[in-house]
Amino acid sequence: MSQPFPFFAGQQDSLSLGQVTVLSPMPVKTGIRDAGYCTALLRQNSTFIDIGGAAGLIMQGHMLYTVLLIVAVACGLVFYLSGGWYGIDSAINAVVALDNGVEVYGIDWDELTGLLMLYGVPLGFGSTVTCYVFFLIWQQARKTVPMRFHRQRREVAMGKWNPKTRQVEMRYVPWESVCAMARQSGSVTPYGTLASGSLFIGVNDENNSGHFWNTLTLGTADQLDAAMQWEWIRRFMEEARLDERHGQQRRSKTCRHNESTIDVKTTLTFSDLIDEYCRENHLDRAQFSFGRRLWWELNGTRIGVFLHNLYMSIARRNNRHDPEFAAWSQPLAKKQWAKPSEALNYYNQKLSQNDYQRGRTLFNTGDIRRKYTKYGKAEKNPYLEIS
Repeated sequence: MSQPFPFFAGQQDSLSLGQVTVLSPMPVKTGIRDAGYCTALLRQNSTFIDIGGAAGLIMQGHMLYTVLLIVAVACGLVFYLSGGWYGIDSAINAVVALDNGVEVYGIDWDELTGLLMLYGVPLGFGSTVTCYVFFLIWQQARKTVPMRFHRQRREVAMGKWNPKTRQVEMRYVPWESVCAMARQSGSVTPYGTLASGSLFIGVNDENNSGHFWNTLTLGTADQLDAAMQWEWIRRFMEEARLDERHGQQRRSKTCRHNESTIDVKTTLTFSDLIDEYCRENHLDRAQFSFGRRLWWELNGTRIGVFLHNLYMSIARRNNRHDPEFAAWSQPLAKKQWAKPSEALNYYNQKLSQNDYQRGRTLFNTGDIRRKYTKYGKAEKNPYLEIS
């Protein structure tokens, strides 16, 4: 027997260095303007969109850059202590023999072996870490199964890699039961607190209440950016707004048309990150300081951008060839389109009348299930029950 989800739109939970706001279920209007884009959009047409990606790739870029910087400093130190090019040449090309009192120069293999070991340890460490990072990204992206949001069916398909069977398990769940959360988190450093956000999307494990069968986490600038990207997904599902706003998306992209489906080749750029920072801190682009840009140039942010684009490029090539999945993805005749539930219409009406007209958003309405209790227990959908 399926168990109700303990989450509902409007709920909030405070963390030690952040906050979580539940956006769905129920996928009501948030009262926040949509972002006009989703950083993890892979494919789209008038019937469905594919969302897939990974969080933390920019941070991985910073860490990889730190490793490479340590390797460069270690090699530079060895080079300096060896006396530079002159010292290396003098050590390698040494007197190896005397021929009738004449010095014979040649390669001193002991010195050469020592120098190779001194350089080889940091270079080998750096190369190993770099290859390992690229391998993990390739492996993770290759197994990524994007979430497909089918607007006409009002359902979401989500896959999970089963390492035992080495196959992808698929589940098809109602759109109104999908869980989404906007997270705001931070980390303390000697120089202050670094804030970041993420959009968390999960599918309930019906056999284990309160646990997720599978999840997808997308990195965002902050909690507001996460909610704005979710609103963009919600508006596609509820209002089919994707095609209208496609030309206004902030990412640069090229599109390849294939049977009316567009593979959206979204490329994250360094300039995009600056725009996100300015939006998060309510700054004009001209107010972004030269010092901060210089720091971003020097701390490996561009490597993180490259890793993000590499991951998305690999994940975009993952096409499902499952006949059931292909049949499910087909468009429906308009008379077969699923309709929003009475409960969703009720909550949207109440929020519009009592909260959003007064300037509130889903961030400060509280648990709408408890605030507007008409469908707290009456709705047949078990995800709407008050636990």
